[in-house]
Order: sequence, then structure tokens, then C-alpha cells
Amino acid sequence: MKKLITLLFLILLTLGLLIGYLFLTEKIIAGNLKVAEGQKQLEEGEKMLASGKARLARGESRLSRVKGTFNQFKSLTWAATAMPIAGGIAVLATDQIAKQKIKEGQQLVTQGRGKIQMGENQLAAGKLELSHGIKRLDEVNKIRIACGIGTAFFTALFIVLGFSWRKDISKFLKRAKA
Repeated sequence: MKKLITLLFLILLTLGLLIGYLFLTEKIIAGNLKVAEGQKQLEEGEKMLASGKARLARGESRLSRVKGTFNQFKSLTWAATAMPIAGGIAVLATDQIAKQKIKEGQQLVTQGRGKIQMGENQLAAGKLELSHGIKRLDEVNKIRIACGIGTAFFTALFIVLGFSWRKDISKFLKRAKA
């Protein structure tokens, strides 16, 4: 009776390990697909960030040129103020418009820097999450391998014990029928 219970226990243990192995294999495949998708998203994010940095650099350069031009213009405006009232009004209006445009440009550059910083933070978080996911997949794969080894071991043990105990088990089964 003890030998039969032992063999039944080995069968259940082997089936449990086999089911675990198959379940983990399915999860690993799904995880690998998610990792591949995450890597693709990271690459796209890096391209977008590089594009954003290039746009920001162009904007900063353009703002710097406009400021330089405006400063040169301001030094020339004193000559225009010597003209009658119309020249002075034109200079003041142009001065105010230029200051407003420069202010808007500075706000855009500041917003761009903020977006770049936010993008860098998101990219870093994505990289961290991806590496964490890869690490978890490695751990799950080790567990899956252990389940596979356990399945093979307990199957072999069941076969060996089944053959060596076959006479005792067949006697028990004949008595149980009678």
C-alpha cells in the first residue's frame, strides 16, 4: 500500500512539475514578446529624444541670433529717433514687438528644455523597467529549467521504482480485486 501511494505521489508531483514547466514556458514567450516591444519603444524614444534635442538646439541658436540682431538694432535706433516723430514711434513699436518675440522664443526654449528633461526621465524609467523585466525573465527561466529537471528526475524515479516494485504492487492489486 505504501509503495502504491508513493508511486501515485510521484505521478502527481511529476504532473505538477510538467504543468509548471509548460505554464512558465508560455509566460516566458509572452515576456520575451513584451521585452522586444519595450526595446522597440526605447529605440523610438531615443530617436524622438535626439530629434527633440536637435530642434531645441536649433531654437536656442535661432534665439541667440535674434537677440544679437536685436542688440545691434537697438544701437542703431538712436539714429532713427533723431528723425521726426514717425521715426521714433516706429522704433518704439519695433522694439516692443522684438522684445515680445524674444520673450516668446525664450518661453518656447524653456518649454522645450522641460520636455527634453521629461523625455530623458521617461527614457531612463523605461530602460530601468526593461532591465528589471529581463532580469525577471531570467529568474523565471531558471525556475522553468528546475521544473524540467524535476519532471525528468521524478519520471525516471517513477519508472525505476515502478519496475522494482511491480511484483508487490500487482499482488496488492490482485488482493484488492478479490
